[in-house]
Amino acid sequence: MTFEKLARKILDRIRSAGMTGECFLEEWNRSVVTGKAGEIREKRTAQGQGLGIRVAQGQRAAGMSATRFDVDAIVRSVDRIIRLVPQLPEDPFLRFAEPARLPDAGPFHDPGFRFPLPDSASRELLGSLEAISGTIESPAEVALQEACEQTDTAILNTLGLDVATRSTSFARTIAITLESGGERIQVEDERETGYRDDLPAFGKIMQDLLPLLDRSIGGKPVPTGIYATVFHPAAGRTFLHAVLDCLSGWLVNRQRTWALDRLDRRIAAEGVTLVDDPHAPRSPRSRIVDGEGVPTATKPIISQGVLRAFFDTLGTAAESGRAPGNAVRGYDGSPRTGWTRITMSPGQDSPEAIIRDTGEGLFIHRLIGFGLDESSGQYSIGAMGRRITGGALGDAVAGITIAGNLADLLQDIDRIGNDLPAGYSLLCPTFRIRRVSVGGS
Repeated sequence: MTFEKLARKILDRIRSAGMTGECFLEEWNRSVVTGKAGEIREKRTAQGQGLGIRVAQGQRAAGMSATRFDVDAIVRSVDRIIRLVPQLPEDPFLRFAEPARLPDAGPFHDPGFRFPLPDSASRELLGSLEAISGTIESPAEVALQEACEQTDTAILNTLGLDVATRSTSFARTIAITLESGGERIQVEDERETGYRDDLPAFGKIMQDLLPLLDRSIGGKPVPTGIYATVFHPAAGRTFLHAVLDCLSGWLVNRQRTWALDRLDRRIAAEGVTLVDDPHAPRSPRSRIVDGEGVPTATKPIISQGVLRAFFDTLGTAAESGRAPGNAVRGYDGSPRTGWTRITMSPGQDSPEAIIRDTGEGLFIHRLIGFGLDESSGQYSIGAMGRRITGGALGDAVAGITIAGNLADLLQDIDRIGNDLPAGYSLLCPTFRIRRVSVGGS
């Protein structure tokens, strides 16, 4: 029995019981090639599928998931859920998506790609591995990986929703581990695109990664103090991830984020703009519907420093009166808030000009660990990079912690670069925060 027939059989059974039902299917194909120490260490493909089912009566609901499509077993489980649902507590904000006009966007998959990765991918990877290993003087372990994934998703429910999407994702990763002066240093970079032709060559990724490796060797703490701090895009992405985590509508509704009462108020410097664009061309995360089947739309999150939106599902939107469209989910989980492709708008200054004009301070290229209190906005995280001395990069820095309140740090962003490295789900230029508390020696 095909999925469509199985889903309709399940929904008919739920509908005949006087209840609301939903079926969510994921089917995926993955292919991975990994090289290390001059040889291919891994070459594998995998396929899988998963089915998620939700059943509701009024505001009461329960669900199940399955990875084996045993029709009789699934039907028996659905019957048990139908009997169970009336006994469950109510969720006043339970909602299901209704049919709606879909945006005129996409497609968001590479129509020219045929799964799995071609044999030439292994040969190209080995050639790149040999070339890259020869560029590193210190004894190092270099690993390269290329991966692709094609995912088909379908959502059907008893309200008439019937939508199917396909996405493709291609990634190349370089991971380098080296020993230097008794110190073990690791750096990694992964680029991801929706079309294989858009993937940068391993050599290009290495070109961008090598300066970060050089800046990591022999790092020492700086004295504790307040520093003007320039964030490399890699560190900036980690910082902005923490900011975005605090903008979940679920946290807002439970008064567990510092941003809860700041909608339409300034929370960042005037030049800071963040936009979630689920229709970005050739992006692996672009979608015409979110994880609940709600049509997606471009959403300004922070506009010229002003907070304009939170990320909401149908449930958090029903609770708050905000707009849904930011649900993410898998077949085996409930919808939760998330985002697709975030872009921080670039500025006018080159990274070199920002470093030169900083004079004395820090250049941070990597943030390590996790230290965020969403309720207060207090942020503390390990960092490494370089000193800025006389407007130029100086000695390597490591073993330090940067700390502060996200609201203050966002307000103190005073320079934004004109660079915007591609190949990430969060696109971020170089930027400077004029006052950062640094714990060091």
